[in-house]
Amino acid sequence: MELIHCSQLNLVYHQETPEGTEGKSIGQRVTDAYEFDYILTSHQGKMITEGETLDLIPGMFFVRSPGTKVEGINRYSSWYLQFQTEENLEIPCSLCILPANLCQPVFRRIYDLHVQQPVGYQYEIDYYMNTLLFYLYQEQNRQKQNEKKNHPLAGIREEIEQNWNKNYPLDHYVRMSGYSKSRFCHLFQELYSISPIQFMHEVRMQKLCYQLIETERPVKELMVEHGYKNEQSFYRLFKEHTGETPLSYRQKHRIRHPGM
Repeated sequence: MELIHCSQLNLVYHQETPEGTEGKSIGQRVTDAYEFDYILTSHQGKMITEGETLDLIPGMFFVRSPGTKVEGINRYSSWYLQFQTEENLEIPCSLCILPANLCQPVFRRIYDLHVQQPVGYQYEIDYYMNTLLFYLYQEQNRQKQNEKKNHPLAGIREEIEQNWNKNYPLDHYVRMSGYSKSRFCHLFQELYSISPIQFMHEVRMQKLCYQLIETERPVKELMVEHGYKNEQSFYRLFKEHTGETPLSYRQKHRIRHPGM
């Protein structure tokens, strides 16, 4: 895989200021490049990003895109990195906690290469920068998965899966969520990349397809049991889901057991 090339790189070790300078601003600014800020030590240090203030602790990894308003409050130390790239990096402003044994050696190596500039140093810098980006994407994906698991709608999704045969209308799940209907639908789509109505149909269709393969029960009986009352609408939805009619699906996918 081709490495992302990082140009106009600037990496410095930001040292803690002396005691007695706690609470002093380093200065408010707006970023004009991508930035990484990896916190090493902190004594009442703070970071204000787009108006949100955070107390700094070692291991915090701040990611900033161009155009971010930021202000540091002493005292803390960090590896501070700025860079440009022609690639459109999908790394929105965020905060991760990354372990020192992963990040510190990488920052140290980039710093040494940046200062010493040995033969082939730019390729090595790109390699280590891509290593940092990989750590970052991994952590962001993990955070997204945790957010999905812990989101209030995760329980609603489970309810839909468990109660697929009870024919509950969408409003039933909206009331359970405590959100307005429009907000519920928007959040569900955002979290799972599918609308709640589509998901309800998806679950029912999966169960129905299993029944078609494993039983001899009539299609119309299964249709009604799975909450579909209009035969024309059911056949249309089934064709959209599988690309086939129920009977052709049954014939094509049935598992033939010995003796059948």
